[in-house]
Amino acid sequence: MKRIFYSNYTPYLIQKLKENIFYNINIFEKHIFVPSKYIENFLKRSFCDDENIKISFGISFLKFSNFLNFIFNKISNERLLLSNKDIYFLLLKKLKEQIFEDDDLKFFLTKDERINQKKIIYLAKELSKNFLQYFIHAAKNDFSDRDNFIKKLYIKIFYEENTFDLQDEIGKINRKHFKNIELHFFLLDHIPKKYFKILENFENVHIYVLSPCKYFYDDILSDFEKSKFLKKLKDPNKTEIEPYFSERNSFLANMARVQKLFAENLNELENFEEEDFYLENEQNTILKIFQNDILNLVDRNVKQTVDNDKTIQIHFAGSKIREVEILYQNILNELNEDKTLKPEEIAVVSNNINDYAFFIEALFNNREFFIPYQIFDIQLIERSNLYKGFSILLEDEFDINKIILLLQNPLFYIKNGFTNEEIERAVHWIEEAKLSLGFNNSHAKTITENNEINPG
Repeated sequence: MKRIFYSNYTPYLIQKLKENIFYNINIFEKHIFVPSKYIENFLKRSFCDDENIKISFGISFLKFSNFLNFIFNKISNERLLLSNKDIYFLLLKKLKEQIFEDDDLKFFLTKDERINQKKIIYLAKELSKNFLQYFIHAAKNDFSDRDNFIKKLYIKIFYEENTFDLQDEIGKINRKHFKNIELHFFLLDHIPKKYFKILENFENVHIYVLSPCKYFYDDILSDFEKSKFLKKLKDPNKTEIEPYFSERNSFLANMARVQKLFAENLNELENFEEEDFYLENEQNTILKIFQNDILNLVDRNVKQTVDNDKTIQIHFAGSKIREVEILYQNILNELNEDKTLKPEEIAVVSNNINDYAFFIEALFNNREFFIPYQIFDIQLIERSNLYKGFSILLEDEFDINKIILLLQNPLFYIKNGFTNEEIERAVHWIEEAKLSLGFNNSHAKTITENNEINPG
């Protein structure tokens, strides 16, 4: 059986997952794919707190980023896919080999005919983050035009020296590899289109979608798309097309690009049963009003206010450490105002938690009132103070954030005999002094060129 569950209410999706996992009597392997470790722990707590759930075997949690490894490990004992680390070291090798063969590479990675090792490491690190995603989402033909060094590197690594072609291998997958296996995809915001071809080989697939809108919304146009469409019309003032543009929620149209693509892909699926449940919020806060507008695909033309409402807040901060300070204070305020609220019920979402982990540990562990916390989805290597210290030194430019990071590294301040209080004082001085190279980017460039300063 293949089913998709849509809802804006997470408890409903959890209940459906429980029913499919624990109440269906079968001997299948059951694998739950989640977007993050936080969601995994959240589900495990929910399972443990449910007295109606009995002991069950054959259940595993997997991060969705490991889906391809899971699939090809079922097919072959050989490791077929390149890891991020593999790609990183291959990039280092290829960059050094081709540095003087490509004008773009030579310009970026050398100075006075000397190779800049820091820039090679930096470029390999940045490219390795994206190349595996290119491999998953793009077709080989997308990179046939070798008009820059990035495309050349990609083609060499994935198609000239690594004979594994994802599209070809997906076509070879057979149902016999996946008998008695049940897949559950919980709270994902996107599934690559190539993966749906793989899912055709499974008889039992369940997808649980946290959907903000109860209506079909993947065809609504963003402001940019609307403007582009109107420019193509001979008569852009045609009244018959106005309802098409007005029946939408502007936030959903402009901000939910990935979700719109995901919804479009799901709507194209065949042989999937669909079930949905949507819950309307009481309109007593700005956040709930905002959510209801998205749910019903409407734009609010009349301004509505709620007294003393803090459900949506925007904060400005000059540095990451200041962001974390504001975060800490807001969490503390919420815990003081709502005595029933527990720290484990608070989720902090970041598009790159690695950038903030060090500040979180430094600030949350050194406050008078300790707030218990866990950081999920951080790369293990980022937990190494030694690695973090060296990575800062390898950066091409030392801005204020980098200096603060280095000062707060335990290996640095312990080695130099500084105390926590002295480091906090130094950080305060740096932030208050607002140190910078030049008055603006143009002035900084002039200083660098005139004095031949080599950052780093």
